[in-house]
Amino acid sequence: MLSSRKTQIGFLISGIFLLLFVRQLDGLHVGAALAAADYRWLVAAVPVYFAGVWFRALRWQALLSRLRPVPAYPLFRHVVMGYMANDLLPVRTGELVRSYLAGRSFNLPRAPIFGTIAIERLSDGLTLLSFLAIAALFSPLAELIAGILFIMGAVLVGVTLAVILLLAGHRTVQRLWLRVATRVPEKVRGPIGRLSAGLLEGVSVVRQPRTLALVAVHAVRCWGWETAVFYLTGLALGIEVPAVAYLVAMCTANLATALPSSQAGIGPFEFFCAETLVLYGLSPTESAAFALLVHAVLIIPVVIAGLIYLAQENLSFRGLLSEASGPARQPEAR
Repeated sequence: MLSSRKTQIGFLISGIFLLLFVRQLDGLHVGAALAAADYRWLVAAVPVYFAGVWFRALRWQALLSRLRPVPAYPLFRHVVMGYMANDLLPVRTGELVRSYLAGRSFNLPRAPIFGTIAIERLSDGLTLLSFLAIAALFSPLAELIAGILFIMGAVLVGVTLAVILLLAGHRTVQRLWLRVATRVPEKVRGPIGRLSAGLLEGVSVVRQPRTLALVAVHAVRCWGWETAVFYLTGLALGIEVPAVAYLVAMCTANLATALPSSQAGIGPFEFFCAETLVLYGLSPTESAAFALLVHAVLIIPVVIAGLIYLAQENLSFRGLLSEASGPARQPEAR
């Protein structure tokens, strides 16, 4: 029921932003702009995008290292398959897929893996806000960027403080759980206790300064490569805006996908990407063509690669979703 409601809310929000996105567009002009694009630049953008995905895998490797040393390439495949699921299915199903695949491959419990993915998301938000703060120094839209930083920064700072307090008082959390556990039905007491302990274990990787530094460096790298994808898409369309415009558009579009939405953040991504570029002087037609094209570059290659990896794993799409959404199994002893 909850998942169904989230899906409905996501489709509603995506629909609203898509209506806002297309309300003033001339479909013929947008189509002409897309037809006139130099698609050689987009061919170059594909490996650039996957370079960013590789650094996401390295970041995840650093986060998982506290649980168990794991090789980077299998994690790269898991990230790709997770992003494929996010792009094809609503409600961030890809996070379930990633945790299931990593747990299956490396004999790890899912709850700590979820903890590392939560830290990933937090580092993404903080990195994008840091990029916006730097962009504000070189952008005529400094006041608008400052407003975005204030709103999103307040949320992320609150989440960061909550994580810090949770880690600082993890023993207190455990004691509170022991008190509450006596009032919880026995059949759910064990699973909830293991889940909370596992999440704390996964999140606790940020206590290690070296791991934290690696996470920060890899986050900058992966989003830097994605900014390059935006730049190459601009070259494909022959549009002329300051380089900082691509950085700001990349940040606002990706921060917008934090809103509840349908698959791949469709709707919020296009709207905020296009509106940002309009503020930098692009026409609505050019900005809409750019938003559609760059999102296609970010979606289509990873979906194709994810389906290929899925076939190589001898997994069906339906079977993968069933396993990933099912109850977590305890890892086998080694």
